[in-house]
Amino acid sequence: MECSRDVQYKSGYERFKLGSERESKNDIFKSSNQEKIEEYWGYRSEPIQSGDLRKDEYNSLETNNNDLISQSEPIISSSSGENNASQLNSTTLKKVPKQTPKKSTPRPKQYGPIPFREKMECDSYHEKKGISFKQLWNWPPTRVFIGIWTVADRFEIRNFIRTLNLKQQQSLIGDKVDFKFILGIPPQDEYTPELKSQLTIENSTYGDLIMLNIEENMNNGKAYYYWKWVAGYSDTQYNYVVKADDDAFIHFQNLALNLRPLPRNNLYYGLESPDRFIFGELEVLSLNNARMIASSPFNQTEWNGNEDRFLGYWLMNHANSTLIRIPENCLIFNDPRVRRKFCWRPWASPDSIVIHRLKEISAWKSVIDLYIPVIIIDIT
Repeated sequence: MECSRDVQYKSGYERFKLGSERESKNDIFKSSNQEKIEEYWGYRSEPIQSGDLRKDEYNSLETNNNDLISQSEPIISSSSGENNASQLNSTTLKKVPKQTPKKSTPRPKQYGPIPFREKMECDSYHEKKGISFKQLWNWPPTRVFIGIWTVADRFEIRNFIRTLNLKQQQSLIGDKVDFKFILGIPPQDEYTPELKSQLTIENSTYGDLIMLNIEENMNNGKAYYYWKWVAGYSDTQYNYVVKADDDAFIHFQNLALNLRPLPRNNLYYGLESPDRFIFGELEVLSLNNARMIASSPFNQTEWNGNEDRFLGYWLMNHANSTLIRIPENCLIFNDPRVRRKFCWRPWASPDSIVIHRLKEISAWKSVIDLYIPVIIIDIT
């Protein structure tokens, strides 16, 4: 089998799509750890200037970021228990005649490139402690599990994130980062035979769907059942367990690097709110904290509310004496192209950990261009 000399240099997004569609015919370059590190620092040497904000725009910003209805027929049978999870292998003044409005497909939003510079305008947690980003490589590798919250019918975004994250796993240096998609049971009126069949096929193909034993919800107990499930699933194979959203890009290597120096026990890490809870786009707990939640009975008054806020309240009430809360308020932020007063940064950088509020696939395109470069060679 020989490689043709015609090497295709496409945009990151085009390469990503081509690589997904022609995976059996593509070969991704592999190299030693040292070469990977050099490549890691080399491919982003030139910042994208076209998307940068004007100076007057930036100066005017405030940058202080201070889913069970009973089932008659479950998909996959499971043993009893409150934390059971079925693992599935998404005015006009003029009178006019009444007309039925025509249904039209909404046009997707158009997103330009994410503003990008080599350095954030803020300092990360470690930089404030005198540790540069490159120095994080000196700490021992770590093991991380990420549960990505989603809902049953979001097939397209799951497939997109799945492909993206599998490519990230291939380029990890030393660290172990695994992920699964976390669902609740759809309401009975939505849980059609067709949807059930689609989920079964998806999971039999990829094996990365977890359906918790609770009706789908965001803020009415899903958090408790997730942390209880993940504590049992993770056992001792991971140092940290994470809850994330399906509209958040997570840079696997950067997350692992920033976790390397941190305590393996009692950790509560992420973007901190003024009320001192960690925002829901990325909540990191050490495994012992998840086990503490799993060992406690479900209390509706403690878990029925905004999932991130109520997780913080629970930890403060039950683990406050030992809790190690570490905020990362620089490298975790909302999409810079959508200006918001809070949790917003004017640009991304090579060191960014999370870019949140990527609500459409079109919003992800420049993320791939920035962080997932792949050279594809045609094999003849």
